Amino acid sequence: MVEHSAQDTTLQERAEPATSTHEVQNRRVAREEGGRHRRGRARFSTAAPPTSAPTDAGASRTEPGIAAVGARGAGVPRTVTGPAGRLAAVGTWIVVVGAWGGLAPFLAPALGLSADGRPSWLWDLPHALLWLVPGAVACLAGAAVLGHVPATRRGRGRVGTGAVGLVVLACGAWFVIGPSAWTILKTSAAVFVPADPLRALVYRVVYSYGPGLVLVLFGGLVMGWGWRGRPRPA
Repeated sequence: MVEHSAQDTTLQERAEPATSTHEVQNRRVAREEGGRHRRGRARFSTAAPPTSAPTDAGASRTEPGIAAVGARGAGVPRTVTGPAGRLAAVGTWIVVVGAWGGLAPFLAPALGLSADGRPSWLWDLPHALLWLVPGAVACLAGAAVLGHVPATRRGRGRVGTGAVGLVVLACGAWFVIGPSAWTILKTSAAVFVPADPLRALVYRVVYSYGPGLVLVLFGGLVMGWGWRGRPRPA
């Protein structure tokens, strides 16, 4: 009985170190596996930024555009090509229409359209004050509008352009009302000779209403550009 107890004790003592050794090995394996998992996560985290790099690069590429919009909104001068191109076209048309309005009484009789019954290239006071002077002023104003185009491309000079537009508008208004006002100012007969209704309308359109209304329209457009360019109060 004593011998059996001694043998059991000896077997138990031999089994205990084996069991503890097995536990140590299990723990070591677990630590190694945990280390491998951690190293794998670390490699994944270090490899992840290149996949997101294009997105960051794309964001960085869009940042200059956003910055440009912000700078433009902050009042940084920018190139204005569209309004400047339209202003150049309007200035050219002002010169053309002003030239026709100033030369109409000198050229139209050669085309069979003598509204006042006078021959072509007759220089007198009505021709000078009613057509030549406003036509010449309109041509100079149109040239001034063209001169403001470079400043308009840089976003400047619109206030001066508005003043020129007012001059163009006044020239157009004088083309329209001048022949009617002349009879009051000079207490003389009507400027236009009597004619049938259709021909009388053609006379007034060619000499007066046509160039006058076109110049009023263009002068208003130029004034509108000048008004939009005025500095706003803080």
